[in-house]
Amino acid sequence: MWDWINKDNADIVVAWATIAGVLVALLAAMFALSQLGMIRKDSRERTRPYVQLDVVPGLHGAGSWDLIIENRGASTALQVIIDAGEFTPQDGEDHISPIIGDYLLTPKTLVPGARRRVMWGLSHPERNIKAGVLAPREVKVSYLDERKVRRRWPKAHPYNDTFEVGDAFGAAVFPAPTEGALPNNKDMLAHIDRALRAMNGHIAELRR
Repeated sequence: MWDWINKDNADIVVAWATIAGVLVALLAAMFALSQLGMIRKDSRERTRPYVQLDVVPGLHGAGSWDLIIENRGASTALQVIIDAGEFTPQDGEDHISPIIGDYLLTPKTLVPGARRRVMWGLSHPERNIKAGVLAPREVKVSYLDERKVRRRWPKAHPYNDTFEVGDAFGAAVFPAPTEGALPNNKDMLAHIDRALRAMNGHIAELRR
């Protein structure tokens, strides 16, 4: 075997060895490029904006619901547009439905950590009050990465996400701060009691 290699076919062996070396080098280069691409993609994912939507118990007390719009990413989100579909007023006194749709469709800019909180739904059966959205619904949000817009990327397409906001269980699963005892007279102490109960509710909300 060695005589065959050394005497007549050394050039062929060298050629095949060279080809094998080139193939190994190409595979190594392809693997390195693949790893580099994964690193770049991971970096983009970690530093892009992430706009999150959620419906939580409202600041107006039991029976109210607020929509939270928050950028939890590391970059500024531009042209944040939220499409929640059509808003049908609950009745003639509904003060939320007629304006919330226009507000959500108005483009917004959210820096990292910025948030907006707006009234979403209100229901007080004992007071015969209903307004806004009182059932879960699908909401779509689109926004741009400020870095791509600044660099004028040719593919600065918006991010598009869909959220199912609102909870079918409603208040049954959300904690609520206690309000304290109701006053049984009309003196000044009763008014102070009401103020303290309101403060208690707001402090509890800050700790949510």
